[in-house]
Amino acid sequence: MGQLDNEHGPKKAFTRRTIVKGAAWSLPVIAAATAVPAYAASNGVVITPGTQPVPTGVCTPIGSIAFTITNNGTPVANQAIIVTLPPAAPAGQSSFHWDDNTTAPKTFVSDANGVVDLTNHIITSSTPGTYTVLGQISPNGATASIPVMVSGLWMGAKQQGYAGTGIHGVYTTTPADPASPGTPDYYSYCVEHNVSAKSNMAATAGGLGTYLGSNYLTGSADIYSKVLWIIQNSYPAVTLAALTTAVAANAAAAGRPFTAPLSANDAIEGTQYAIWRYTDLTFDANWNFQTPNSAAVYWYLIDQINAGMRGTQSGITGLITSESTTVCGTPTGGSHAQSQILVVPA
Repeated sequence: MGQLDNEHGPKKAFTRRTIVKGAAWSLPVIAAATAVPAYAASNGVVITPGTQPVPTGVCTPIGSIAFTITNNGTPVANQAIIVTLPPAAPAGQSSFHWDDNTTAPKTFVSDANGVVDLTNHIITSSTPGTYTVLGQISPNGATASIPVMVSGLWMGAKQQGYAGTGIHGVYTTTPADPASPGTPDYYSYCVEHNVSAKSNMAATAGGLGTYLGSNYLTGSADIYSKVLWIIQNSYPAVTLAALTTAVAANAAAAGRPFTAPLSANDAIEGTQYAIWRYTDLTFDANWNFQTPNSAAVYWYLIDQINAGMRGTQSGITGLITSESTTVCGTPTGGSHAQSQILVVPA
């Protein structure tokens, strides 16, 4: 029988024969840099951020970033400063580095206008978050810092669910320890079954128009609206208690088996299969449900879609991720990690 394998590719095509669950999957924004003014003075010589860094992505040169050196308001030329980059990124990631690929502090000298221009000399890390570039009057003088925000999402490993249908944690800032990341900001479901997933990587997120996949979701506002309703009315967008009540009523009306309460694993499995029903299939497959409760969740969601329920994208929930297959790579339609759809937990 055709097998749903969500981790290892290439995948077999779907058929109307029994479809069983596959291996675990995991998730895949352009980052921005923002300088917040900082100030320090020593012996009359002052160093301040000279400009605001322009928005920039992960693994991207920071544009328009500088320090300004003055003494009682007058620019100081030929003043040496030491610039220190943020600490190293987690193992396997790309750290902040200079345009010559080094990472150690560097000494620069101010120009006739008292400016030390670092534009395009600093390359951001592959890890979204807020970092600090430090400037200090050489050798041991005043300091000033420029906070640099590398925006984007960090796609963590699977957090909850059965092996083939689990949801992954998604973070707005790269965890200090990706192996022990803590509570995620969002969760994500797969919307692209036949593409291998990647975890512990940076990603971007956007609406349907940014989707890189090639399945029934591609360019389809109708499929998108169905998937949106599913994720907006299931776990973790709603609590397990609320979903249990809705599924129990639907199962009783249809004469399907169901035993309260729902587990998170069953809620997630039923929801993931309902999503794939529309993104990757045109029929209700003979899914290999772990439990009758998982099947009850699936049929509750499908019954509501068949009754005409549709969702609309609002806020973070419903944004679709794009993720490269390599650190500092660029995802494209022909080469990207598995696309995910974000859910803000209740």
